[in-house]
Amino acid sequence: MKQVGHVAVQDVKRRWWVGCLSLVIGVPLVACCLFGLLAVVLPELDKFASSDQSANLPLLLLVIGVILIAGMIIVPVIAMWFVIQRRANMLDSIFLPLGLQGAMYMMVGRHYWGDINGRAVDVYIYRGPTMEIRISSRGRAQVQILPGDSLPVQISGVLNKHPMQTNAAQMAGYAIYADDEAWAQQLLAQPGLPDILQSLISGHADWAIFRHVEIQPGEVLLYLHRSKQMFVKANQFTAVQAWIGSLTALAETLEALPDPAIPAEPIHGISREERQKRSKFLLVAVLGILILLPVCLIGVGVLAYFLVG
Repeated sequence: MKQVGHVAVQDVKRRWWVGCLSLVIGVPLVACCLFGLLAVVLPELDKFASSDQSANLPLLLLVIGVILIAGMIIVPVIAMWFVIQRRANMLDSIFLPLGLQGAMYMMVGRHYWGDINGRAVDVYIYRGPTMEIRISSRGRAQVQILPGDSLPVQISGVLNKHPMQTNAAQMAGYAIYADDEAWAQQLLAQPGLPDILQSLISGHADWAIFRHVEIQPGEVLLYLHRSKQMFVKANQFTAVQAWIGSLTALAETLEALPDPAIPAEPIHGISREERQKRSKFLLVAVLGILILLPVCLIGVGVLAYFLVG
């Protein structure tokens, strides 16, 4: 329940702050633009449409009206771009020195990718805030490791899905779910595993409300979701190099074991290429809406004006 409370409180705080900021900026802007359209531009256009005066002034008023309509959309977009770019610069200062490349991900997030120590590394930071660090491996198992007192574990218990039993005393604080429990027991018996999990789940990740480590066919990943802080800050990611090192150690540990007797099926839709395609599609769709919708509205208005005139 404590975790549910953290999530609810941070959501309320974040939404309240964003809502107040939107009202402070958006309401005066929209009000000014609408006032200019309804009180000045449209009445003047109506006067000139019913008279024989020069067409230069109506054309000028029409241009002003187009600018006002565009302003209601362009100014908020510019403000959003400024916020996104500022966050991108902050994250770039952390991830680019590691030798990774960076790009926009799902509009407001970032994706960093590259090779570190001969392994493909992908870092996704997106709405939530959520961070995934994925490192390639040759494993074929499916294992999830979560803090034993976490909310997902409690929900799984209600749904009658229980973690596997383990004899390793150092693993008592974790809930472990595995397709092949015999193989997972071999992994848990490895002497370096407790330190790896301590680094990934507990070390420098106390800002994240939900945390877990997952082994998937071809990858190992660290998943951090929901922050106790209101906004994304640089100190949340300062341990990324240690996390990458620990994930690499985890990949090496599981690769030293024999293949599981029950190999897991590859998960579709999570590859770097597929996620980049979805991100680009979302960007194109949003830009299309932002550009085409006002253009259509302006076009209809211009057509109506000339038809009436």
